[in-house]
Amino acid sequence: MIIKEKVDGVDIDPFNQLANDYEKNGVRTDKYLETFLSDCSRFAQINNVYFWIIAHPKGLQKHGEKDYPCPDVFDVADGAMWNNKMDNILVYHRPFFQSEPTSPICEFHSKKIRRQKIVGKRGSTTFGMSFKDRRYKFDDIDHVRRVQHEKEITFYSDEVISETTETVFKNEYLENLDETELPF
Repeated sequence: MIIKEKVDGVDIDPFNQLANDYEKNGVRTDKYLETFLSDCSRFAQINNVYFWIIAHPKGLQKHGEKDYPCPDVFDVADGAMWNNKMDNILVYHRPFFQSEPTSPICEFHSKKIRRQKIVGKRGSTTFGMSFKDRRYKFDDIDHVRRVQHEKEITFYSDEVISETTETVFKNEYLENLDETELPF
């Protein structure tokens, strides 16, 4: 698929739904995970693709009466092995999801960044979710839509994208470019 369909990445979401038979060969869960994560990393490097693994936390303790704290890598089963083997550990968290399910507040945390000079630094930021548009907004601005409008870019086959009354039309120049030639 990588060559034929030009696939450039792999997503496993969620990891805990895979049929992992840890003890079939008498292997401890941490050793199985070590081998599995090494194989995924090797596959990504050999095939020059990204590899996302979504792993959900287990048994978080509620913070206060209803809300959960932001999970850490050690809140995932065998967290120490995830921390040892992963290049980057990123967390998406909705801090008020339990007490206020309609709260638009979201958090992004980069808990581990292996190659900080290339990829970025550890840290966190808060942003909002527009449920109506199903888009993330920073300081109430949808930056992806802003760039699409400024550069007159659309990723859809129909001719219109609209957020409110604003309309963006297809850019004829970009229609004939392949993915590697996009100007961003």
